[in-house]
Amino acid sequence: MEGRAHACIEVALEEGIRIFATAAGNPDKFTRLLKDAGATVMHVVPSVRHAVKAEAAGVDNIVVAEGTEAGGLVGPLEVTAFILIPQVVDAVKVPVVAAGGVGDARGFVAALALGAEGIQMGTRFLATKECQTEDGLKQAILKATDTSTELRGGGAQRWRAFREDFLKSVLADFARVGGVGEVQAQIVDMLSDRDIATEIDVRGVFGAGWVAGMITEIVSVEQVIRGLVQGAAEIAERLGKSLVSS
Repeated sequence: MEGRAHACIEVALEEGIRIFATAAGNPDKFTRLLKDAGATVMHVVPSVRHAVKAEAAGVDNIVVAEGTEAGGLVGPLEVTAFILIPQVVDAVKVPVVAAGGVGDARGFVAALALGAEGIQMGTRFLATKECQTEDGLKQAILKATDTSTELRGGGAQRWRAFREDFLKSVLADFARVGGVGEVQAQIVDMLSDRDIATEIDVRGVFGAGWVAGMITEIVSVEQVIRGLVQGAAEIAERLGKSLVSS
């Protein structure tokens, strides 16, 4: 859907990039080009049908099964991660990575238990010291609850972002966010044709996953990753003891 995608891919290949993530479109469009260049391709899918189609199109490295809990552009089918991941794992031979609703070690372990071989996290990394995003977005994440995000858009183009009433209450100190209700364009068009930083500041388009309600502090990327690994080990040990005792 992004008119500059082909040109961007050509430049990336020329610069030696060999790992690509594709989403929100037909996997046939770029998979063969990328595979012929020796690249690793991971394609994001919102349903079992899309996962099977991606595998048939030659995506043999990674399929990312993304539940409707995820932030930003998501599939229109609203299948949750807990339902989607195990069915995708059963339907394809490609390694499956889980996305949507994972923000800590508990979600990591749950994804592995559902059959995924890894996780894709977005919102948790937005709320890190290294992330160069709007301070307003980070503050919105910290103040979010389980009901602070919603699905917007319609048809095949849906995205999860913070609710407008929530943003207005949280970002009252940001002088130019008063026009948050003016956002009418599809998110894909906005990302393609406008300056993202300006739009976020002026219009209040703050994409984030449902998991935002679980995030309570801004930490470093290293702390996030260490927390995942160490927390997963502790959970696995606790579950192991629980299963043995039962």
